Amino acid sequence: SINLSEFVINPFTKDAYFDTGSLEDVVALCVKALNEVLEEGKSLHPLKYQQTAVDDWKFIGLGTFGLADALIKLGIKYGHEANDIITEIYSCIAGSAILKSVDLAKELGCYPKCDKEALAHSKFMQEPMLDLLLDSAFYNDLKTYGIRNGQLLTCPPTGSIATMIGTSTGLEPLFALSYNRTTKSLNGEDTVYKVDAPIVKLYKEITGNETLPDYFVDSSTIHYTDRIAVQAKIQEYTDGSLSSTCNIPETATVEDVKNIYINAWKLGCKGCTIFRDNCKRTAILSTTEQKG
Repeated sequence: SINLSEFVINPFTKDAYFDTGSLEDVVALCVKALNEVLEEGKSLHPLKYQQTAVDDWKFIGLGTFGLADALIKLGIKYGHEANDIITEIYSCIAGSAILKSVDLAKELGCYPKCDKEALAHSKFMQEPMLDLLLDSAFYNDLKTYGIRNGQLLTCPPTGSIATMIGTSTGLEPLFALSYNRTTKSLNGEDTVYKVDAPIVKLYKEITGNETLPDYFVDSSTIHYTDRIAVQAKIQEYTDGSLSSTCNIPETATVEDVKNIYINAWKLGCKGCTIFRDNCKRTAILSTTEQKG
């Protein structure tokens, strides 16, 4: 997964911007690397069926994390207000990944199950923003050579690696400005420890301000329509699926839950997860001490 937070230049200033040029280069490098890992690890799969599937489809899943931190560095509130920059970022990722995979198909061949003509006319390849990035020469190459990978992009939760690095997870907003994290242990005991969002500390260090501006939002203050809007926008530029959890308060009604699922379906999300505060199942992240 790629840490989007690191591509923001001049963070927390009026001159902040997202470096899509560098992102394009990193995406191309990652697609090449993931293909090499795929081939290197093929023989390690225990079942012949698994090895055949790798050969036939050559699925990879390049993901992202640090989106919420990137938006904060840019001074943009998570939700509908971020649609334009999210479109810019994720269309850049999709375009660069597709172009690299077609280049690899020229060099190494396409995945055996590739239907080149159907692929060129698929909904994913015809997205309006992608169409601006991919010219007629590209479509000729796609029809001639196909593409190396049956799947290119996904968005895993990245909970552990993002926490290790100190940035926001997956495509999620900040869970909270500070929270409790529960680690499951093999010996049957849970370890709970307090975590402060690193972006808050970084903002205070860079700006010298103790008061957070209004674009510092978290899962408790973002309405579920904004959560689904972000997921749906990213889904437009992702050929795999996304991991995103709508955190809703204990006061949420059955009708609220219904509306979340219906809204996600109407906007084209491939999946939708909901976590209602204080439900019976223990949450991985929380802001209050949970009952046993």
